[in-house]
Formats: sequence, C-alpha cells, structure tokens
Amino acid sequence: MNVTNSDARAKRTKTLREGARQAAISRRARIQFLIRLSATDPGALDNPERPGDRLNLVAALYHHGFIHAKGSDLRAEIQRHTEELRAKDGLLQPLVDATRKLLAAAADKRRFEWNLLPGSKFIFDGARSPESFGRGLHYTPPGQHDVEQVLILGGIALLAGEEGAMVRRCARNQCERIFLANRPKQIFCQRSCASAAVFERYKREIGDEAYRRKHRETARKSYQRKRKLKQLRQRSERGIERTAAKGEGR
Repeated sequence: MNVTNSDARAKRTKTLREGARQAAISRRARIQFLIRLSATDPGALDNPERPGDRLNLVAALYHHGFIHAKGSDLRAEIQRHTEELRAKDGLLQPLVDATRKLLAAAADKRRFEWNLLPGSKFIFDGARSPESFGRGLHYTPPGQHDVEQVLILGGIALLAGEEGAMVRRCARNQCERIFLANRPKQIFCQRSCASAAVFERYKREIGDEAYRRKHRETARKSYQRKRKLKQLRQRSERGIERTAAKGEGR
C-alpha cells in the first residue's frame, strides 16, 4: 500500500513538474513573440506581395493567448479581426511602439505605466488550470485601442514572472538589441556580439596605434605565409610537369 502511494506521489510530482516546465516554455514563446512584434515595421504588413503577414500577426495574438476566441469558428474570427485591423488606419504603429516601451522597461529596469480604457475589467477564471494563460483574463471594450490594451496587459502579466527577468538589452554598445536570455549571466544577444565585444575591449586596452601596428604585422605575416605556400605549390607543379615530360621522352 505504501509503495502504491509513493508511486502515485512520484507520478503526480513528475506531472506537476512537467506541467510547470511546459508552462515556462510557453511563456518564453510569448515573450519572444512580443520581442519580434516590437521590431516589426507596420508599413511592411501592408505589402501587397505578402498579404498573409497581417493575418499571421492576428493568428499569433490568438495562438499566444493575448486574444481569446469568442466563438467556435476560430479561423473566421481571425479573418474578421484581421479585416478590422486593416480598416483601422494607424493602429499597428501605436501597438508596436507600446510593446517596444514595455520591453525596454523590463530590459532597462524602468517603470512602465498604462492607463486602462473606461469599461475595462479583470476576470479570474478558477475553472482553468494554474498553468493556463487564460486563468486571469481582462475584458477590454471594443474600440480603436482594444487590441493594444489587450496585448499590453497580457505582456505585463508575462514580464512580471521569472521569464520577464530574463529580458535583457545587449551589452554591446553598437547593438543594444532587446532579447530573451537563455541563462542568468547572459548579457549579449548572440555569440557574434559577444565576440565583437571582446575584440572591441581588446582594441581599447592596447590603443589604436598599437592595434594598427599589430594589425600591419599580422597582415605582413599572413601575406608572407600565403606567398610561401604559392611558391611551394608552383615548385610542385613544375616538378610534376618535368616528371611528365621525362616520361613522354622515353
């Protein structure tokens, strides 16, 4: 009996841990979406050669739980919402700008304030699982800035958690891109920036004149090495030609 209870507890613990892991992965995916959105050019979404870009954006808002479907026909609802966004000129730019400011506040450890639209309200749905993004909902009345508020409130809820603390600004001055770190001590958005920062620090430490002198010396040695290799290759080719000519003379 004890063995059975122990197995059941272990199984339940494993299930809870897996649920928490999947929820963390899902939250990171939502934050990554916000980062991509903040770098979006709204004008590019109206490119006639890529008509699906705006539709994909709306579908992503539903997929990541920022907008919750009200009916059973999700595809039709996404299509309708896409057409509404297309009809509201100038709505996407404030959406992108607000998302960018929110992420900057998280990355730079600054305050971000948002004034709620009149008629807004928060809803707690206890019937949903604790891992569900839709357990805490907020109602936003339809209007010009409804999608903007829904996205920002959802983003605030995301960035308030552990994953939000991993939103950083690249430490390389020439980049300063906002990114989601994979480990606590990560300060550069990618390896290329880390390598470039090491090189730039080395260049500052030795000074411009010393760096140029060292660069000239490295270039000279590289040229001499290539020249030597070329000479060896030419000698080898001439030797092969002489051997072939002797063979033909016989």
